[in-house]
Amino acid sequence: MVFAMRTAQAVDYMTSKLKNGTSYVVVALLFFVAGLLFFPTIERIKSKLRYTTGVAERLYEKWNADTIFLSESNVSLSKFRAENDIFVMYFWASWCPYCHKIVDTMKDLSRQNVSFVAMTFDSEMEVYKEYREKNNILWEDIMQKDGDGWKFVVREGEFNVPSIPSVWVIKGNKVQKIFIGEKGIQKLGSYLKNKGFIK
Repeated sequence: MVFAMRTAQAVDYMTSKLKNGTSYVVVALLFFVAGLLFFPTIERIKSKLRYTTGVAERLYEKWNADTIFLSESNVSLSKFRAENDIFVMYFWASWCPYCHKIVDTMKDLSRQNVSFVAMTFDSEMEVYKEYREKNNILWEDIMQKDGDGWKFVVREGEFNVPSIPSVWVIKGNKVQKIFIGEKGIQKLGSYLKNKGFIK
């Protein structure tokens, strides 16, 4: 609102001072630059607004759960979800500043009496391992096999989760609820308690 008012004042000032065609060029350039600055922000907001439980469910249905594994126990996601009717899935990355802010919250939750698994969208294994060790992270991350080792799941296609950090609560193999961002995830613990998923 303030930006719009200031822009309008600037336009009025320029048009009053410049009475020839130059003023229109200056005004057009001003709006062009403003559009370039704010377009990515608008797209991020739209993406988050489109990130609903339905979107999460459609992504989840596309996954081939036999090809992604919990990297510590070497259990496939299909086996994990067959053994856990209710579980929490956390999407994060060591490069994500918002994930840093809630690392303690997620560590506490992963120790609660609820099945917990995470999917990292990291890209460098050494950085990822160092971050886990430094923060004493004990939860298991879902990855893909790469010969005798592991490779990260790439955040595209069927794994194109619109926003991280985010959390899905999965019950009966369906995405029941999603929590997005630092503020949204702060409500996760009370939601799980109210639903009786944790004590």
